[in-house]
Amino acid sequence: ELCGLDTPDYLDGVSQVAVLDNPAVKARDVALTQVKRGSDDGYSLRTATYRYTMWKNADDGEQLYDMTQDPGELRNLASDPKFATQIQEFRRIITTEAAR
Repeated sequence: ELCGLDTPDYLDGVSQVAVLDNPAVKARDVALTQVKRGSDDGYSLRTATYRYTMWKNADDGEQLYDMTQDPGELRNLASDPKFATQIQEFRRIITTEAAR
């Protein structure tokens, strides 16, 4: 895009030119990646505070870590009822974004 070339249809993603042109422009609040662990597929969502991973095939279907308190990802908070609302929101984001 910056070089004046057309973007091929097979590429996914969102242009970041506005952010490069003006650092005051906010890009996104989350980063979403597709991850693979052996034969297990999943999506990982990262915010300023949390990393949430939702696995499709694994026994441990969800992982949630507070990266400010646990940067080593040693305490999985996914089963803690205190985070149920946050996990529902992360699931919604992943489901919406993965469907694009």
